[in-house]
Amino acid sequence: MAVKDFLMRMPQALDVEASKSVKAIIQFNVSTPMHCIIDCGKCEMHPGKNENYNVALTISDANLIKMMKGEMT
Repeated sequence: MAVKDFLMRMPQALDVEASKSVKAIIQFNVSTPMHCIIDCGKCEMHPGKNENYNVALTISDANLIKMMKGEMT
């Protein structure tokens, strides 16, 4: 699975109850940069970069997928 397709699944994986008070922008610096906006229980993925991020991850596509699957050692 391509990293973009994997990241596009993040909104379905969000724990709505746990994120009701969270406001954050996560920048994913991967082969196809994307960013995630979490806003009080809602999650949206967007293509490209957002310079107003709270957290940025610069990682290879393969390692991001491994990390998000809990397969990193």
